[in-house]
Amino acid sequence: MSEWQSKDWIGVVALCVAVVALVKDPILAYVFRPRLHIAFDQTNGADFHQIPVNVSAKSGDLLAQVPSYYARLRVRNTGGRA
Repeated sequence: MSEWQSKDWIGVVALCVAVVALVKDPILAYVFRPRLHIAFDQTNGADFHQIPVNVSAKSGDLLAQVPSYYARLRVRNTGGRA
């Protein structure tokens, strides 16, 4: 077997740099992924309330009045990056 020459080491270093360049972004995306926490306060009137919605026919006649709900969710990111 022949001894390693400087051009062999350059090839090994270039290969290592190429491998790191290919797998760096997916690894960083996994490590620094967002961790989201959702807070929902049903007792606070500003964050949760009911609004009636009128259902009408094309002729304009009122068919029904059904409840709809407005809810505000507070989302907080506690992950590595914002």
